[in-house]
Amino acid sequence: MKKILVAIDGSDAALKAVHVACEIAGAAKADVTVAHVTTPLPFLASLDQSNIANIRLREGEWSERVLQEGVEKAREAGVEATKAFLAGSAAEAIANHASEKGFDLVVIGSRGRGEVSRTVLGSVSNRLVHICNKPILIVR
Repeated sequence: MKKILVAIDGSDAALKAVHVACEIAGAAKADVTVAHVTTPLPFLASLDQSNIANIRLREGEWSERVLQEGVEKAREAGVEATKAFLAGSAAEAIANHASEKGFDLVVIGSRGRGEVSRTVLGSVSNRLVHICNKPILIVR
């Protein structure tokens, strides 16, 4: 195993996923990439351009903070991680990136931000299991 992709969204489960990915990377001497997906928001089409630009700016800033937190968590675990900004439907973007870039493992939290805690898997991790052609480790 040489390349691990860990998908994060700012949730506690995502940070646990970073920790687990780094443990595996340390043992396998693998590279870690921390990825965050921005999802298109259909309602933006109904706003004027100045509002859209402001929303996109804030979205980019938030995505950068999420990724930086993941990279710092990896660094605390003794692993240097790179960032990947992805866009589109989350599960599809993660699966496509993992396949296109030749990752050996995808690590993701069991539930993301805002997902109901009584569910076993969140919508993204559940979908990813069904569409990704790479091994997936779901962290709870």
